[in-house]
Amino acid sequence: MNKEVLNWILGKVNRFSGNIILLVVLNVICATSSVVVTLYTKGIIDSAVAKNINGIIHNVVVLVIILLVFLITKVFAGLIKEKTKSMLEISMRTEMLNVIVGKEYSAVNKYHSGDLLTRMFSDIVIICEGIVSILPGIASVVTGAVSAFILLSTIDLKFTVVLIVGGVITYLAARVFRDLIKNIHKSLQGAYGKL
Repeated sequence: MNKEVLNWILGKVNRFSGNIILLVVLNVICATSSVVVTLYTKGIIDSAVAKNINGIIHNVVVLVIILLVFLITKVFAGLIKEKTKSMLEISMRTEMLNVIVGKEYSAVNKYHSGDLLTRMFSDIVIICEGIVSILPGIASVVTGAVSAFILLSTIDLKFTVVLIVGGVITYLAARVFRDLIKNIHKSLQGAYGKL
């Protein structure tokens, strides 16, 4: 990626870094609560098997509270994500339009109007979606994986090792197909711009 373009994108993102950090925190809370739900569901089953009505009630109450926190956090994260993404899109489109309007007609005329529209709408949407999704997504996946690993290792260490090996194999397979999918995406974007 062009360093100048990356600096421009980072300059746009700096205004919204607080929202992105908030999205990371909210996604970590969601990922952690998902694993904790499993723990309290197990507690309900264990209490039912032991015929411990107080244990069942305790685990159900805690489970309902955790689910409410999860749902509220998920909704709030969605709102913050969409607001941040929309504000980023407007900011980028405004600047791009100002640059186009400020250019001489002959400088703008060498670009096909469909290509400019693709850059202004399709590409900016993809960039903004990536900006508001990548870091929170990574935080969520890492938190979920670490939490699940800790929980599973307390239950069955051998099964946990098998899952880790499967995860590494899946990661390696994704790396192999990444370039192929990237090339297909680029050719589709180019064809869309020519329409």
